[in-house]
Order: sequence, then structure tokens, then C-alpha cells
Amino acid sequence: MTTLTRWKLSCALFAAIAGVATVRAHRSSADHNAPAKLATSPRGTLPMQFRKPIHVSGAAIGISQHDLVDRILAAKSVKDIQILADKLGMIGDDDAIETLSPLLDDPRRGVPEVLLAAFGQIGTQ
Repeated sequence: MTTLTRWKLSCALFAAIAGVATVRAHRSSADHNAPAKLATSPRGTLPMQFRKPIHVSGAAIGISQHDLVDRILAAKSVKDIQILADKLGMIGDDDAIETLSPLLDDPRRGVPEVLLAAFGQIGTQ
């Protein structure tokens, strides 16, 4: 067997290996588009007090719930409502939800979503 024949055989072998590796990589790339599996954690990893929303007294941080509700009702921009509703989510209660419920029909884009998020943060019965 000559050197040229050995060279041709080794090139053919390397080309075959590269071809098989390319085909295998292409077949497994279809799996890359699949969504990742959701991570699961055992139930009860956190105590219930850490899973509940945190509420503080408005007086403790110097904010009045009534003042926040009045400012939300008088706000002109969605950005102002968003900032105020975020604060209301921490100190609000059922009275604030009842007062602001008519704003869920507000025609401005984003206002109902912001208020629903605040109601979710309040998280009372």
C-alpha cells in the first residue's frame, strides 16, 4: 500500500466521521427548540408566612391609605397611577379595593392592569 493510498483512506475515514457527527448534531438540534422542563421544588419548602404578601401599616411609613386612594383617583398619567398603586399594594385593605373598583373600567391603556396588580398585592379576602 502506497503513501498516497493511505492518505486517501485516512481522508475518507475523517470525512465519514465528520459527516456522521454533523448528521447527529443536526438531529439533536431539534431538541434545542423544545422548552426547558420546569423546576419543581418539594412542597412546604417555605413556611406560609414567607409566601404571603407583606403588608405594613401606612402610619409606620408615614403614608395614609386615604391619601393614596385620593391621589390615584386624581392622577392624570398611567405612570403616576402605577407608582401610587404599587405603594397601595403594601398598605391597602378591602376599603381601598372597593373605592378603586370603578377604575377597572378606565379607558386608559394599562390602568386596569395596574389596579388589578395592586389588588393582588393587597391579597385580602
